Amino acid sequence: MQSRFFASFFRSVVPRSVVMAGLLTILSIAGPLAARADEGMWLPLYLDKLNHARMQALGLQLPADEVFSNDKNSLKDAIVWFNGGCTAEVISKNGLILTNHHCGFTEIANHSTLQHNYLQDGFWAQDYKEELPNPGLTVSFVRSMTNVTKNLLEGLDPYNLSDADKATLRSRVADLTKSLNKNEGKGTEVLIRPMYYGTEYYAFVLETFRDVRLVGAPPSGVGKFGGDTDNWMWPRHTGDFSIFRIYANKNNQSATYSAENVPYQPQRSLTISVQGIQPGDFTMVYGFPGRTQEYISSYQLELITEVQNKYKINLRTQRLKVIDAAMASAPSLRLMYADAQATIANAWKKWQGENKGVARLKTLEAKRKEEIRFADWAGSNSAETISNLVGHNRNYAEVVPSLARWTDSLRTVALATDYYREAILGNGLLNFATTWEDALKSMRKMGGQAPAPDKVASRLKSLSAQNKEYYSQHDEAVERQLLAICLRAYYLDISPAFHTPELQKLVKQHGGDFDKLAAELYAKSLLANATTAGKGLQMLLKGDTSKISKDPALVLFRSFNRQYASTLVPRYQRFSQQLETATGLMLEGNRAKNKEKSNIKYYPDANSTLRVAYGQVNGYSPQDGVQYKHYTTLDGVVAKHNPDIEEFNVPKGLLDLHASKDYGRYAVNGTVPVAFTASNHTTGGNSGSPVLDARGRLIGTNFDRCWEGTMSDLQYDKDQCRNIVLDVRYTLFIIEKLGRCQRLIDEMNIE
Repeated sequence: MQSRFFASFFRSVVPRSVVMAGLLTILSIAGPLAARADEGMWLPLYLDKLNHARMQALGLQLPADEVFSNDKNSLKDAIVWFNGGCTAEVISKNGLILTNHHCGFTEIANHSTLQHNYLQDGFWAQDYKEELPNPGLTVSFVRSMTNVTKNLLEGLDPYNLSDADKATLRSRVADLTKSLNKNEGKGTEVLIRPMYYGTEYYAFVLETFRDVRLVGAPPSGVGKFGGDTDNWMWPRHTGDFSIFRIYANKNNQSATYSAENVPYQPQRSLTISVQGIQPGDFTMVYGFPGRTQEYISSYQLELITEVQNKYKINLRTQRLKVIDAAMASAPSLRLMYADAQATIANAWKKWQGENKGVARLKTLEAKRKEEIRFADWAGSNSAETISNLVGHNRNYAEVVPSLARWTDSLRTVALATDYYREAILGNGLLNFATTWEDALKSMRKMGGQAPAPDKVASRLKSLSAQNKEYYSQHDEAVERQLLAICLRAYYLDISPAFHTPELQKLVKQHGGDFDKLAAELYAKSLLANATTAGKGLQMLLKGDTSKISKDPALVLFRSFNRQYASTLVPRYQRFSQQLETATGLMLEGNRAKNKEKSNIKYYPDANSTLRVAYGQVNGYSPQDGVQYKHYTTLDGVVAKHNPDIEEFNVPKGLLDLHASKDYGRYAVNGTVPVAFTASNHTTGGNSGSPVLDARGRLIGTNFDRCWEGTMSDLQYDKDQCRNIVLDVRYTLFIIEKLGRCQRLIDEMNIE
């Protein structure tokens, strides 16, 4: 499940607004030094210039402007950014969209109760009236993509920006954003993103829809089949899909939820092919890949794999042990923690595969050799020669030493920054403390005095709703154990220089016993459970904020947050910005020296903007003596069936269909295809992306990568990197035969 961790992380730290140079160093965009084989997540704006000939050689039968065009309807108009973290595709003229089950998991879970457990049993709306609204869920179409580098950087050197230059850049971004919004009309927003470490800029005009309703989802025995055991693995048998519908007002324009809204009539919907696939067939993935770091330095790669990944894996292992035990102990806890467990486990398993892949490929050694070659080139060319190549005065001889120096600086704060997210914000109680802290700040601004003003009462009503949601998803006994684990890890793994005085005091008071520390914190905090939190709300209603302000959970969170904001963030941003500048300079130099080499092409790293990846249907060999086929079938699903293990418990209805061979038009050689692998370069954010054939028809939905290839965010390997695709024939089979929702089949265009 590529996108679960990415989606939640991205939405929490990245506003959907213009990202300007130097303002968001953590997620700045880099570009690889040179694409190898068919790797790459390419800007569709340049397919005709950079990729179309190669795509045709692999089998593509469409002109470039049918794949992407700013001037006419194209395949891009059937692709949506799903809630800022996944991708979905339009599959009917009535706004039906298809994405992954794990992308829609939160919405499915939110609608589930013990009486109507849609996660466990599935959900199929038999008419429009049964389709379920999802407040806050959005989908966005890219209506245009434009290179605006000249508009923004003319007369500026992106790596030597004075304060005045930065002000000029900000002003240009604001003016351009306003202009594009005005030109494109109402209901749109403009996203401006830097590429290649800020040396190029692109403007994306988005049309965002805010009434998106749940239409269908298979039972967890299909949509989450294999669970964490099979996650990131091949062979795979997961029916990882869910279906939503976009609604619009009567003028077919974006609108917030209303009972008067009607199904959206899209500019483009995908034709679906059930004609099947063969090894070597052309495949194309269209979507919004989240983040890659293909050509960071050897120094930064070592920091990621040997420090950051290593410690985060260990902490998540401990958290998962507690959550898994709780989920196994009671059905209510299984439902309560299903979403959290899947989110935590997803990145945990991915990081392990990433580390193994980097080690297997000897990526560190390869990067070190590359850096030596770059330093030799920089030292053997005059300043005048380099200046003529680049167009700016550069001293590339200092780049590699700078990469080493700034990575060493970043090393001092990187893990502490990670642990603020993993152990502090990753903990239920301390994360929820942020909600109460925000409420207190609002009260102070509004002058919370009894009797409470209307605005205060409204704010507390919102807090009451947030309380209800939080306590429905967190168990006090489980959370107490998790708090002990998180605080212990922070204290033992992070340098004492980043221990807050409040943490040191608590550890000393309890003799280093973190279980006792957590127990006492819960015993004294009003945030411990719904009952005590209710008492806290009553205090706030009376205008009494003093006791809440001194609550031990808030005091502890406040100490971490204060240190994060005042110490960690400034250092992290400063070191990251310097490191990214050095990495960008190395990239700039390589692009310049290879400018005349037609066989070397560059693509910008993923940054949640619309991209195309292309490849072929293929199996792979994960190790010596083992060769995986490119497909799996329903026979394999049934072979894995185990009613005693939740994640491998096949629904009875599916077992009955298998026994009776009631497969309809989806039958192939006495079974039903389930999934297949291809060589497309994908990452988090590509979950839910359509996988298209040579004619642009939908043949599957991207949902994962093989474990041996998860290092593709750092280095692509043509032999091991395989994206895992849900065969559209299995999707349709489940909808029609298991879900008995023929109305959905009838509104699709199927060939």
